[in-house]
Amino acid sequence: MIVLGITGFNENCRYDSSAAILKDGVVVAAFEQEKLSRRLHAKGELPIDAIEYCLKKTDINLQKIDAIAIGWKEDCDCKKLTGNDAKKFLINFLPESFTKDIEFFPPIYFVKHNIANIASAFFQSGFEEAACLTIDGLDETTSITLAKTNKKKDIKIIKTFPIASSLKIFLESACAYCGLNYEVSKTEFMDLANFGNSNQHMPLSFMLKSGNFKNDIKEINNSLNAKKIQEFYINYFIKNNYPYQKNSDIKQLICYSNFAKSIQNSLEDIIFNLIKFLKKKSKLKNLVISDEVLADLTNNSNYMQSKIFENIFINPISNNTSSSIGAALYVMHNHNCFKNNLPNRVKNFCYGITYSSDIINIIMNNPYYNITHFTVRKKQAKRIAELLLNNKIVVCYDNNTEFGLSSIGHRNILANPNKREMLYKMNMLKNRNIWRPLSCLVLDKYCSEVFLDFNIEQLEFIPKVAKIKEKWLNKIPAIVYNDYKTKVQLLKQSQNPLLYNIMEEFYILTGIPVLINLPLNLEGQPVIETPRDVLNFFEQNEKIDYLVIDEKIISLNK
Repeated sequence: MIVLGITGFNENCRYDSSAAILKDGVVVAAFEQEKLSRRLHAKGELPIDAIEYCLKKTDINLQKIDAIAIGWKEDCDCKKLTGNDAKKFLINFLPESFTKDIEFFPPIYFVKHNIANIASAFFQSGFEEAACLTIDGLDETTSITLAKTNKKKDIKIIKTFPIASSLKIFLESACAYCGLNYEVSKTEFMDLANFGNSNQHMPLSFMLKSGNFKNDIKEINNSLNAKKIQEFYINYFIKNNYPYQKNSDIKQLICYSNFAKSIQNSLEDIIFNLIKFLKKKSKLKNLVISDEVLADLTNNSNYMQSKIFENIFINPISNNTSSSIGAALYVMHNHNCFKNNLPNRVKNFCYGITYSSDIINIIMNNPYYNITHFTVRKKQAKRIAELLLNNKIVVCYDNNTEFGLSSIGHRNILANPNKREMLYKMNMLKNRNIWRPLSCLVLDKYCSEVFLDFNIEQLEFIPKVAKIKEKWLNKIPAIVYNDYKTKVQLLKQSQNPLLYNIMEEFYILTGIPVLINLPLNLEGQPVIETPRDVLNFFEQNEKIDYLVIDEKIISLNK
């Protein structure tokens, strides 16, 4: 069965739009609209470019699609459209080039957003049964969903929480109070918490005994919209939290470090209690999580190390884009595609298109490029390691895009963690405040040597905050936070062989199995997608020394 999954068709959910094509439970193509349109979160955009790329990669058209799954069901009285109804719906949204000469239009299934997010996490986890937690801003009617499911049964909702309990609105309000735009600067807000102490009371909490939220702001209720709820939170912060005013001067952001740490700890406590409550109600040993808030929390070790659940899978596609894959998986589940066997645990999220070498070579036909070709990739890896040892900043552009938050070297900026000045150089390169902490990659076989309490299996695809062992602090000073922690991403050889070889060669040269690792973008911009875009980025940023594309290492003739 071939299913096209889509999110971003409904006007109330037209952000983080995406498309995915799945065949017999396996993702064969998936794209985020923002990477193609170059507009962060693709606000107001239908996933037209993403659909086109999926069809192009798989070399199929709508005629060959068995079903279309849309991860949103608001204002739709039916769960399914067929025949002329499906035709009218698609013609109304899609360009003529997609729909002309199509005789048979596939049925369209509408899947609730929270169900799609649960399906995205569960059917990619490899678990046969699991408790499920989704934390969203607000889907059709809910902001948080607790559920459980297994391979034989449908998803069973345990409890949902409406808009008044939205953790995303709570965090958005905190960002706004500090003068930050949540969509652009939510990670900066969480980074700020690393410099503060949790010493301020927060109005929102989750009561484990009753299984309900408690809010000190009595005016907040489910009849309000998100904007009004945010106003109540900001007014509360102004009256009760230091520095007792809404800051418009971004240079004074550090004044909010204690406030940020208090918000972070409040969210940690809420999620920790939600997980405890879910364990009590589900009585299962596995947990899958899909949410927009957890991905922005840096101090996520408490519940990961608590052993409340024996096994945890956190979906690295932790925003609305995940519901395109999830909706498709849910439709396949309902068509008994997984009756005998569930999909295997996902190994990577490299679902993007492969750009041909001919196209790349034409684009790189530039006299200002100094290009070194390598026929042996091991030699290329050794040369890149030597450049990093000499404190050069290297961009790695692998010819296959990652979908979601995973960052394992396909669109990355790499540097030497041994020099403290790299903290400032990398932040300046990214157009970020120079105090922002950097994240890193570590080779899987050395992670327990460098970091404390590092669980490889639980956090295979997303960064985790881990404490650095004392003997390593002076060896990797560029990535050490003020509490001797850092945000680290595990790397396995199967995930990216070239990058793994680079890090092994760097370890041979330095004895350090760690590299600074940042996504290939500037602050407030989507991750770079096309070869032309990465070359433009390289040419326009003088702080980058080398660019790696396929078997080539490129520098600029100056």
